[in-house]
Amino acid sequence: MPSLRNASEEGRTLQSTLSSRAALIVYPINGLMNLHFGAAYYPEHVTPERVVEDAILMQEAGMSLVRMAEFAWIRMEPEEGIYDFSWLDHAVETLAAHGIRSLLCTPTATPPKWVMDKYPDVYQYHADGRRREFGARRHYCVNSPSYLQLSKRIAHAIGTHYRDNPNVVAYQIDNELMAEDPYCHCPTCVAKFQAWAKDKFGSIDELNRRWGLDFWSQCYRSFDEIALPKLNSHQNPSSTLDLQRFFSECFVEYADLQARAIRETSPGKPVTHNICSCGFLYKLDLNKLGKRLDFVSVDNYPISFTFEGEYGNTGDFDYHPSYASMAMAITRATKRAPFWVTEAQSGRTLRPRKLVEPGLLNVLTRQELAHGARAVLYFSWRTFPSGVEHMLSSVLPSDSKPRRTYREIKELIAETTKIEKELSSLMPRAEVALLRDFDCDWALDDGHPHPDFRYLRHLHNYYQALFENHVNTDIVSPEDDWSIYKVLAAPSSLLIDEARAEKFRRFVSEGGTLVLTCLSAMRDMDNINRPETLPSLLNDLCGIEIEEVLPLKFQDKVKLLSNDGTPHEGSYWFDLLSLHGAEALASYNEQWFTGTPAATLNSYGKGRVCYVGTVPDIPYLRNLLGTLCSETGITPNVTEASTPLLESLRVLGTDGAIGEHLHLINFSREEQSVNLHSPYVVIPENREVSGRFTLRPFETILLRKA
Repeated sequence: MPSLRNASEEGRTLQSTLSSRAALIVYPINGLMNLHFGAAYYPEHVTPERVVEDAILMQEAGMSLVRMAEFAWIRMEPEEGIYDFSWLDHAVETLAAHGIRSLLCTPTATPPKWVMDKYPDVYQYHADGRRREFGARRHYCVNSPSYLQLSKRIAHAIGTHYRDNPNVVAYQIDNELMAEDPYCHCPTCVAKFQAWAKDKFGSIDELNRRWGLDFWSQCYRSFDEIALPKLNSHQNPSSTLDLQRFFSECFVEYADLQARAIRETSPGKPVTHNICSCGFLYKLDLNKLGKRLDFVSVDNYPISFTFEGEYGNTGDFDYHPSYASMAMAITRATKRAPFWVTEAQSGRTLRPRKLVEPGLLNVLTRQELAHGARAVLYFSWRTFPSGVEHMLSSVLPSDSKPRRTYREIKELIAETTKIEKELSSLMPRAEVALLRDFDCDWALDDGHPHPDFRYLRHLHNYYQALFENHVNTDIVSPEDDWSIYKVLAAPSSLLIDEARAEKFRRFVSEGGTLVLTCLSAMRDMDNINRPETLPSLLNDLCGIEIEEVLPLKFQDKVKLLSNDGTPHEGSYWFDLLSLHGAEALASYNEQWFTGTPAATLNSYGKGRVCYVGTVPDIPYLRNLLGTLCSETGITPNVTEASTPLLESLRVLGTDGAIGEHLHLINFSREEQSVNLHSPYVVIPENREVSGRFTLRPFETILLRKA
């Protein structure tokens, strides 16, 4: 594996050589974006002698990078202002002697007891007024003046101490921001929210108007009267949307405070943060966070955690590789650049869902690399001896003897190194994008449309359909340039204003194909119902009017018929549509609304708009999106896959020196096959293949277009 020592000496800017409709990717200062493997390592749990033994085992496995110290504040600063980095120095230097560099963390996710005792204003308060006591983690208030100063000080101390140490190559700030309940209701947060609202609205009359507070006689007379809104408490939806905006901004500011402290003391060393929930974190606007970081990292547990867990669903779900594929696309989108996986699943977690059988780690790792990961650090190196996470699997078990997991990781590192040049120079190219809007996610979080409807569930339906059609898909934000895509799907675009409507119109007028859905354009940006006929500002664009909006009860379905007579079902919600220039693609097939359009297509300018009036089943979306993509000239990566548990990802070189390649990843324990459109060469064997191509169970293949 390449050395990280001279990372800053490598190239600074790379641009992708993609077609005129594909995304232009500009990379940050990124010598670190060669390929690296390693683990999350906790030297504070073991003896110095054990660190030496661990370094030898890591080197033998082919590892070159570790992450350390994200929970070690009490070891770094046992008393206020008294620092002890000797134990960490020993680990950094011991690992470096075996070719392993370090990503060091600020330890602010776990403030020690002396902090809480001396500075009680640091404690977070629940919505019911109870103080969140010491004994878990992240028990701090993100707006506490004391904690902001303490966080800046420990970040300064770490950055100063390791400023000139070449074996420390980057820093991670905090750990999984907003992972636990992040909303604090202490007096500091109340006062800051009141000031935030005053800055946003200017006058209390404007706030009352834009929050619609005449309902239930909720109007305020001054900003000092404003109570901090509470989620899931049947409170005003406009106020709770602003609560989520407010706390997201607070945590972005907090990340920036630490990032600036590190940059002041360790100039030239990049700063990252590990996004939690496999990238499905929705409480924090990841696009705004990404702007404050040099590169983005993610903690990825693809068979244990999806957006279902993020939304509080602790039940089981059927594993599908499109979950992690979408999560990696979300992560890549935050900076439109390569990223690191700072925690990669090595085995069971606190949420066991599926056995991590032999071969599965290989496909999970290759999926991360295919989507743009340049470092994969397995969590964790050794099973924790104690604490809440002592049941989690690791690279090594508690007895520190290398067993199956270690051997599998060692083997996959050795195999991956054979194609290291290609993997570190390739990035996905997409002509289709899904719009992810954090404001819409937050606005729909109250469950008012349907108790089981969730924004990311709806987005994932579209992503899964495209995944199974073998069409690369990017995730984009409202601020991104959409014109580089041929097809843009924007499910549940609930909030709209004239600027957003005009951006949709411009995309379509210039030749794009736009897919809109139910629960779109219903409210303004303050979460107030719009007065226009739905879909409000998009009527002319869609060529329809919505006559009725109807939620479904619990798990009830609504029957659909596509124009070819194929039956389908819709879930959660459905709109009854009337045609005003559009043509029907599907209709409802039950009760009084039999024959009423359920999905439509309208021409507008040089492009087209498809409106889907319900949340249809995946087979319907596969057919619909497949047709729309085909009609816009988008060719699937492969065809006739023998299983939906197979991912194909078309990738191109970032510097123009490497042409088109194709990743094929078989997530099943059976042999599977696909049809290739043209001849390819298997890397690194240089064996030419074409036509029907077969993959062994859990096999990963990289092909170069011949």
